[in-house]
Amino acid sequence: MYLILLAGHDPKTPKTNADFKKELEEEEYRKSQVSEIASEETEKRAMKAKLRVKT
Repeated sequence: MYLILLAGHDPKTPKTNADFKKELEEEEYRKSQVSEIASEETEKRAMKAKLRVKT
């Protein structure tokens, strides 16, 4: 796994609570995006299945 650091980031600087909160929010956002994509795919599959049954 790779870690991308912003320019000027000092790895010796300890993380603050704000840093942890931001990381948590970013992770939750990524998870919500994944679940949206998964539900869209499920809907597409259901529609295809309905079309197959009708024909």
